[in-house]
Amino acid sequence: MSNTLKRDFLSGLFFLLLAVSSVNGQDQMKGLERVEQFRSPGEIRYWSIEVKDSVVGGLRSEIGSPIKIDGQNAFVFGQKLDLDFSKVGQNRRQKIEGDFFVNSQGRYLGDSKSIGIDSLSEQLELRRQGDSITGYFTRGGSQVRQNSLVESDRFAFDLNFYDELELILAMSDLKVGEHLEAKLMEPQTMLKAQLTGFVEDFVYINIYGKEYDSVFLINIFTPQNMFALFTRDRRLVKVDIPDQKTKVYQDLVKKQQQVYQPPSFGLIHFIRLIPNYAAFLIVSILSCLLFIGRGYRWKVSYLSYLSGVSLFWLAVVTQFPLQEWIFKEMFIPSVRSGGSIFMAGLLPALPVGLIQTAIVSGALLMIQKSDLGKRYQLPILGAVFGAGFAMMEAAYLDSLVFRTGFDLGLLERISIILFHAAMGSLIGYFLAFNRRQLWLILLVAVLLNSFYRYLPIFVQSQSMSISASAIIMFCLGFGVQVAGTIVQKQKLFRSGSEPE
Repeated sequence: MSNTLKRDFLSGLFFLLLAVSSVNGQDQMKGLERVEQFRSPGEIRYWSIEVKDSVVGGLRSEIGSPIKIDGQNAFVFGQKLDLDFSKVGQNRRQKIEGDFFVNSQGRYLGDSKSIGIDSLSEQLELRRQGDSITGYFTRGGSQVRQNSLVESDRFAFDLNFYDELELILAMSDLKVGEHLEAKLMEPQTMLKAQLTGFVEDFVYINIYGKEYDSVFLINIFTPQNMFALFTRDRRLVKVDIPDQKTKVYQDLVKKQQQVYQPPSFGLIHFIRLIPNYAAFLIVSILSCLLFIGRGYRWKVSYLSYLSGVSLFWLAVVTQFPLQEWIFKEMFIPSVRSGGSIFMAGLLPALPVGLIQTAIVSGALLMIQKSDLGKRYQLPILGAVFGAGFAMMEAAYLDSLVFRTGFDLGLLERISIILFHAAMGSLIGYFLAFNRRQLWLILLVAVLLNSFYRYLPIFVQSQSMSISASAIIMFCLGFGVQVAGTIVQKQKLFRSGSEPE
């Protein structure tokens, strides 16, 4: 093996070690800091409750106007639970209606509810006062006073009140492969409890009928064993309680008033994403070094890198809107009508390969036609252009989802940078020295780039883990990187056109 290939191999090994060190095998979502980021006054949510395949009723939850409790702003969850178990052979009716109060961090402040069980009707009135929850509940018309020391950091959850469980999950950090814990109070019994569970996976799964969604699959152990399906937009879309043969489905999210949205991307977000941006910039520079040789002396190399950064915005105004339209108008209807998710997944993936390959090859052709770059420079300029283009894509995607930290997302972005740098070099080589087979490398570029965007379909269909998908992406990028360096260092130099 030549010294050049040894250097390339060691550089590639460095990328591999960098990527592996960033892998934790988990998808994750940071908990919200404030309730108003989750729900706002006027919003209604409804869950249907099904026992033994029969719908016995449901829970309606509406956010009311804030009030003051114990000197704190209290968010009011107007709740109406109506269950009729006669449909499953039990002569029992449960009707609970009233308000549930939490502070801006989602912690418990009190309840005001009428509780009807069959012909009996009782009242529950609880409020926070300092470190205690005080109030009363009635038994046979008589008040039973309550005063219990309850820490201010406790959530609350009574069984069947799934809006309360949804609130806890929305305010909690979720990470695949890690345990979930939260301190609880059960208002109707005045008992302290613990919510414990395990985040099993993040998958694209059938919710019911033809409805599919990407959800965190959470196995909750206490206070009751259940499986919760929780989406990235923080909806508890399904709960399965096998021991009771009970399934719960969220049927409605109606926004009477627009829900508070976190501030748009700004200075604080930019500062928090600086480590990600720095990582992408470093990887893009290192990927250029594998190809550039003495090309760092050329002004056109820097122009090519900046052109890649600038022309990425062509993808923003073409590729992304087209993908969104295809996803809404073609992918979702196809899957909901019973079509194969694997076939439907090709629809939004292929345009990515076509558009991005057209941008890279078109830019290199313009460089050649304008005499900005000489013929022998095109493979190097292609690598530099691709690295700049992919660096911007990685930064843009992380900015869209506000993904911070070093996880599988970083590995995927790094693999894209490796891929584009190497593929840009290959396109430049064939454009300069082997135009008869240029169509072949363009076809390979389209297919491999599209495959990058298609691979998540296997994760969503539970055919592949998130970590396996990320590792395959990296191996693909690394493989193209090796192929690109071999073509440039061997075939290009044999042509007698070595860079000056």
